[in-house]
Amino acid sequence: MKIGIVSSFGEKLCGLKFYAERLASALAKYKVEVKKIPTDNKSFLYGFYLKRMVKNMNIDILEIEHEFGLFRPFLWFSGIGIIPFYVPKKTPIKTVTTIHTFIDTHSLERSFQQNPFFLNKSRFYRRLKALIKMKVSFEPVLKGSDVVIVQIKKQKEMLRKYGLRNIVYMPHPTPPIQILDIEEEYDLLSFGFLTRDERFDEIFPIVKDLGLKYLVHVSKCYDYEWLNYLKKIAPSNVEFIEGFIPNIFELIAKAKAIIIPPCDHDRNPSGVFHDAISVGKPVIAPRIGEFADFKDYILTYGSINELKENLKILQKDELRMKYRQKSLELANRTSYDKIAKLRIMLYKQLCSGNIK
Repeated sequence: MKIGIVSSFGEKLCGLKFYAERLASALAKYKVEVKKIPTDNKSFLYGFYLKRMVKNMNIDILEIEHEFGLFRPFLWFSGIGIIPFYVPKKTPIKTVTTIHTFIDTHSLERSFQQNPFFLNKSRFYRRLKALIKMKVSFEPVLKGSDVVIVQIKKQKEMLRKYGLRNIVYMPHPTPPIQILDIEEEYDLLSFGFLTRDERFDEIFPIVKDLGLKYLVHVSKCYDYEWLNYLKKIAPSNVEFIEGFIPNIFELIAKAKAIIIPPCDHDRNPSGVFHDAISVGKPVIAPRIGEFADFKDYILTYGSINELKENLKILQKDELRMKYRQKSLELANRTSYDKIAKLRIMLYKQLCSGNIK
């Protein structure tokens, strides 16, 4: 079987590149020939280029790792570059689209209404922008795919309202388990792009009260006003580091546990969450999105009080080891090798016309 994978291959350093590289390697273990097709997010014409290119490729399936930022010529046109591939779709090659960023306008509207940091900006502008992005950049992708893979169970239900039938749930895969012999310098570690819907400010009073050493890794900052505000209000036991970390697993190993901050809307699948469980770290996360799917393996919360109780639980060595083991169980269950097997089964069904 021959598969083409469209993703951010090449020199660009991002989570989706590592995702696609690991998936390609896992598929190759099962005798699948993989053609890596790099994205070009600077061109409106990328979709035309891709359509012309795959017509001359000897492949059975084209899998597109869809993340809006990969196909963004300009900020307002996030996701638009890939649309010409899907509309109109005349290539005979079957297309599988894996969704990495999901838009649901209703949840976005609730987020903007509830979050006080958005009250000084136009709600109408943001709702309109979300609606345009859904109609122009997202729906054509969904309807132009032979199969859509979602990595959060709830998203499968959401997509039914668009009249889609061939929607398949597969969990986000996890890197190979690795236990690193590195001293744990921090009680807690978080990762974030530092957008205002990630409420780190609600964690700070708790870690101060419990006396926990907390490290926040700012992998990318979209709002320096918000970052500066967080640094201003952060207690002395909170540290910030910024920028790309070459070996994220070594950083994860320095913490006793990983905490996902409160968020006002369902999050997209989290690559660093899967990195964390591969190192065997307990995880505390809001009971939304992907984290709700794995509530039997991690500590989840629905309120700040519940978050505080979870943090108290992980201060006990015996219970922390219990959730460490649960993380490793989840890492094994969602390994790249296991997800690759599911992908191959799907590809075969699609090629034979037996997809349901």
